Amino acid sequence: MSKSKLSNCLKLIFVIAIASTLSSCKSQSVNLETLDPNLYDQSWLTGKPCGAPCWYGLEPGVSSRDDSISKVKQIPFIDGNTASFSNPAVFPYLDEVDFQYKKPQDANFVELFFEKGILDEITFPPSYRITFEQAVEKLGTPDGFSVVPNEGDGAGCRLDVMWKNKRLDLQYETGLLPIISFGPDTDLCHDEGKLPLPKGLLVQWVEITTSNEIQSMMQANPPLGWMGFAK
Repeated sequence: MSKSKLSNCLKLIFVIAIASTLSSCKSQSVNLETLDPNLYDQSWLTGKPCGAPCWYGLEPGVSSRDDSISKVKQIPFIDGNTASFSNPAVFPYLDEVDFQYKKPQDANFVELFFEKGILDEITFPPSYRITFEQAVEKLGTPDGFSVVPNEGDGAGCRLDVMWKNKRLDLQYETGLLPIISFGPDTDLCHDEGKLPLPKGLLVQWVEITTSNEIQSMMQANPPLGWMGFAK
């Protein structure tokens, strides 16, 4: 992720926590039309009640910390009693607030990151299995994608598919735990991701951020032109 190493560690913990569940699942996606919007968030796909970079009235770079926390507690699929705050005594440069989803509570959460009292980033895993093809069909052609190595030796690669104006970044990471299947068995690190993306690859993380952050990401790792999906 574009945040601190701590955020990567937290995500690794999350992956380990749901390993037994996902390793037993097929890589097939769900029918988005059947999902209850009161239990499963599709706002980043449908633009309802607002489209990215807005998320349920929150907007990175605009929304205050207090207002963001208050609004998240009112979202129907969020358990407002599960707020978890980063410890400034332990991590003085991290201001993060997490909330768990109501369903399934043990496997999903939304992370809010703040900078100087202003919302900087919203990050969450979809609480259902959605492919990149489904996301692109809903969102339109992305501005590009990039594949960069994860931190650490043998850690695999991270795929970022980005929409600049929406300030939206969809991510997939390889190499975290080989026993987990989030989609097709594919080596994203091969040829630096220059080939079309494999079909059936599942979105692991959704990130909505500030204009400065998305520009920094695109400058640091200039995205390749969109090549679509392999036939």
